[in-house]
Amino acid sequence: MADLGFEFDPSSEEAKAGSLVPAGEYAAICVGSEIAQSQTGTKSLQLKWQICEGPMFNRIVYDRHWIFTEDQDKKRKAYGKLGGLCAAAGVSEKMSNSKVLHDKKVRIKVRIDEGDDKFQASNSVSSYKKYAPGLPSASNAPVQSTPAPQRAEAGSQVW
Repeated sequence: MADLGFEFDPSSEEAKAGSLVPAGEYAAICVGSEIAQSQTGTKSLQLKWQICEGPMFNRIVYDRHWIFTEDQDKKRKAYGKLGGLCAAAGVSEKMSNSKVLHDKKVRIKVRIDEGDDKFQASNSVSSYKKYAPGLPSASNAPVQSTPAPQRAEAGSQVW
């Protein structure tokens, strides 16, 4: 047994920081990038996104672009995704350094990648959109309910 010397609150924001960001769309700023290497040795462009609005404010999401892979299908998809990011961020010039993406604000679509026996579940970014102020983030968007279907009166057509 160990005395912590303080009361830990598991419902605090600090305690939730290690949890996954819920899937959805968020306003975010690119705050860093690097060439990262996977456990299998494949390199990727890894971008660090900081959510800048809503209840997930300041949470971090990482995204990898597999632009260095030998798998041509995976590389084609990575180039397309990176092209979509550049369009959303307003980057139209040729890019030889990812620093041009830093401090760009866009809307990211976050997904949850399920874990398996080798990897834990994690977040990634599935797509990018141009930033538009005032759009609600996924976790604070109003929930729209669908009205219940109305029962047809006797003798009326249903379709």
